[in-house]
Amino acid sequence: MPKCRRMFKGIVSCILLLTFFGCASGHQETQQKLRQFSSTGNYDQGIQFLDKSSLREDKNAQLIVYMEKGLLNHNAGKYQASLDSFEAAKKLLTELFTTRISNKLQSAVSNDNADLYYGEKYEASLVYFYLVLNHYLLYLNDSGPQKAAYLQRARAEVLAWDSFIKSTKDDRLGQAVFKDDILAKIFGGLIHEAIDTAVDGQTALLLYRDALNLFFTNYNSYPSFNLKADKFLADFAKLPTMEKKFVEQNYVQETYHQRPVYNFLSLKILQLTKKYLPQEYATWHTQLTPSPEIEEALKEKGTLMTIMVQDGLIAEKKAIKYSYPIDLGGMTSFAGSNLGLNFSTGIVFELPGIERNPVMEQAILYITTPSGQAVKQVTMPVVAPLSDMAEQAMNEHANAVKTKTGIRVAAKHVAAIVAAYGVYKSVSQQGGNAAAFAGMAAQMSYVGAANAIAESEKADVRFWSTLPGAVRLVQVTLPPGEYDFRIYYYTSNPNPTRVVSLGRKQVLKKGVQEFISKTVPLQEPTLPQGNPSRGIASEKSSSQ
Repeated sequence: MPKCRRMFKGIVSCILLLTFFGCASGHQETQQKLRQFSSTGNYDQGIQFLDKSSLREDKNAQLIVYMEKGLLNHNAGKYQASLDSFEAAKKLLTELFTTRISNKLQSAVSNDNADLYYGEKYEASLVYFYLVLNHYLLYLNDSGPQKAAYLQRARAEVLAWDSFIKSTKDDRLGQAVFKDDILAKIFGGLIHEAIDTAVDGQTALLLYRDALNLFFTNYNSYPSFNLKADKFLADFAKLPTMEKKFVEQNYVQETYHQRPVYNFLSLKILQLTKKYLPQEYATWHTQLTPSPEIEEALKEKGTLMTIMVQDGLIAEKKAIKYSYPIDLGGMTSFAGSNLGLNFSTGIVFELPGIERNPVMEQAILYITTPSGQAVKQVTMPVVAPLSDMAEQAMNEHANAVKTKTGIRVAAKHVAAIVAAYGVYKSVSQQGGNAAAFAGMAAQMSYVGAANAIAESEKADVRFWSTLPGAVRLVQVTLPPGEYDFRIYYYTSNPNPTRVVSLGRKQVLKKGVQEFISKTVPLQEPTLPQGNPSRGIASEKSSSQ
């Protein structure tokens, strides 16, 4: 009877364990459903679904809930509701810097699914991005007494964003991981420009200069920009000791996404240097060697129009299999002959990972009059390859914990085999018919334990699932008038893969800044494509 009770308790424990991790599996299904709503542009349905989901009630996943709801509301055009969620996310991120000891101890014996979700560094940075963006959009859409306050709040969040980036950079010096963000510098620059004071203008200029340097030193580690990204990443610690020209020749092979970013930042630097620090203009003009297109853009007068799109969905976090050697010592023979185990390739366990998914499409913005007359076409630079960032973050995590995790999982399997051996010996000693079932009892013991180990070691695949795959941003100067804006997406084929309308906008007067922001879901209805001249789109089209 005591043995039966012990067996019953063991079964109950396994059931409880499986139930706990069943919740984690349910969260994965919830996030996949949220991605479906986002991919089809059904943001309001996504919000309703999230509010009724089990994810909403999981205290360990509150950061994810805030981030998912904040972005769904943003994409639905509910900027104040989005702000509320992202403010809660920022507050929670601050609290999570203090380690929760009890949760850490629990996850040490199981895995991160038992812990709070702390967020990745790139996710935390994007919380600040959406805080700034929401305040800025409220500023642009408001005509009441709060209008100026929204812009000042956007500026305050830019400064908070910069402080976060600086603390991240200090913690991760010398590592080829996410520790700085050109999106923070570019969008911060736009906000400082909108404030339109001499001090803010010069601050914007410094941010764009920093972004240009950062783009070369860090963003060449992303495959969306560099076909030799893996080599660049592998030797990252050595690169500061090398001449820049040597690095360019041996570690960089540009994709067609790299040059548009360089051109965009060069144009911004030259425009603001000419305006605020004219004594430095000649030096920077020589250093940047602007293309004829940039030289022409520098001469243009009119309204500065910023167009930003958030494209598609970030690559999905999944469980990736790893193996680790295991030494069974004197248990080797028993494990092979009685349990049928072959650990010649080691034990297998999971860690979270993201499959490589670089930005493949080039986006060309076409601007026409309402009658269809072509006005301008320009490549939209990718200023945030979020899938690349997520992949690098997951690789960083795997490299940091795979040995520790392998040791932990191997120890659990050794303990399970020793326990199975104990069952085998106990049953064998009972004599009679029971001895014949000793091997079966040992196998059942190990299989039950192995299943429990597998469940307890499932990869933590929680993440901010509704993020876009990339953020693109460009500026153009236009005279007053009414214009239609469309984006043609291309790969290596001369025909566009899709065409998306950004709508029609009235440019009222010179000297002001205008802004278009649009989220382009994966299944955005496309317009009749036609086949306008690709022009700029043909540059480096064979590089990727």
